[in-house]
Amino acid sequence: MMSDAIKPNFNVRLSATGNKKQRDPGKALLITFGSQIGSVALGAVFAFPTYYSRIPWFSGWTDATARAVSLGLLAVLVIVGHVVAARVSIRRIRLLFSGGLD
Repeated sequence: MMSDAIKPNFNVRLSATGNKKQRDPGKALLITFGSQIGSVALGAVFAFPTYYSRIPWFSGWTDATARAVSLGLLAVLVIVGHVVAARVSIRRIRLLFSGGLD
């Protein structure tokens, strides 16, 4: 949804069969790489209780502490991601509806 607000082209085609206006591999790459980076970051935070003891700085923590920190960071990342996406999308949608963007 955010990528549609940033780059409003709803006719995404990855094949070379469409006309020039319909081909937009940049949007597809943005979505793909963004979701991969987000998945890796969220996965690392969510899996923190399984590998925290191997990191010397966190080795003294209990399992409950590691789980609480992991879930807290996961919640913060999700909220920050939603806030950033909402602000960027709303700004671009306002610009689109006001006629400032083709």
